[in-house]
Order: sequence, then structure tokens, then C-alpha cells
Amino acid sequence: MKNYLKLIGSCIFLYIFFAYFTPYIAQFFPNWTYYMQVCEERNLDPGALYYTNLPIIYESEQANRDAVTEAYGSILGFLPVKEK
Repeated sequence: MKNYLKLIGSCIFLYIFFAYFTPYIAQFFPNWTYYMQVCEERNLDPGALYYTNLPIIYESEQANRDAVTEAYGSILGFLPVKEK
């Protein structure tokens, strides 16, 4: 039972630390403030793992696919490289 209380207490501490204390401290660092400002201007979620809905991501993926298709003849790359 004591271990469960430690676990619950640790989880509560981590939640308070990351949800309240860290944002409070971050306002005193100019680099972090600038980063958050840019994220808000561009409507980005700083905690997101993947940004697949951004136009530049789609454009770069399409350019990579076109380059592979041009070089190998298919997107899977099973065909030999074309000689120019």
C-alpha cells in the first residue's frame, strides 16, 4: 500500500511540476518565450510529435516521392536506376 501512495504522490508531483511550475519558469527565458510566440503565430502545437498537416511537409514528401520515382522507375524502387 505504501508503494502505491508513493506512486500516486509522484504522479501528482510530476503533473504539478509540468503543468504549472514549468510554464511559470519558462516566461523568464527569452528563447523559450520567442519559441512559444512563433508557435502561436504559426498555429503549431509544440507538443505534437508529427506535423503531417503542414503544407511544407506534404510538399517535401511529394518531392521525395517524385525523386525516387524518377530515379528508380517506381516508388517501391524495384526497377533499376535509369541512365540519362
